[in-house]
Amino acid sequence: MKSPAHPEEAAARPGRVRAAWRAAHEPVAGVSRRTRLAAYGVVLAVLPSSLWRLPAAFDRGIGAGERVYVVFLSVLSEALALTFLWTLLTPATQITGRTIRGDALPADFPSEAGGWEAAWFYVCYSPLVLWGPLLAVLTVAYARRRRAAETTAATG
Repeated sequence: MKSPAHPEEAAARPGRVRAAWRAAHEPVAGVSRRTRLAAYGVVLAVLPSSLWRLPAAFDRGIGAGERVYVVFLSVLSEALALTFLWTLLTPATQITGRTIRGDALPADFPSEAGGWEAAWFYVCYSPLVLWGPLLAVLTVAYARRRRAAETTAATG
């Protein structure tokens, strides 16, 4: 059988999806298993809170602009996730019972609802605290790997 001229064609054929997935996700040389797991953890730490917000986008009481905003916020959170916000300010808000501006948390704030609603909120948002530290670990690992590669190239 003749191999296709373009790799995309091979990936599109039935039975080739797994091979294409493996090729696209092949670990870079020098990346430890622990570092790869930390990279997966970065995405997974943000995912529960993004999923928690999505049902609000389809609530009957909100307009189209608010729907777009909630979906956009979830997608943006997955793409950027703001370290300072989730590792410092959110736990401080929960501990002090005050918003970032210093106002008391409103009665309809998810953690103030009590019962299963508050529990579900904490289950979904608690992993965000891990995002920043995991990203820091990955940044250090990347810097070390790049420095070692540059040193090897310079001496070789």
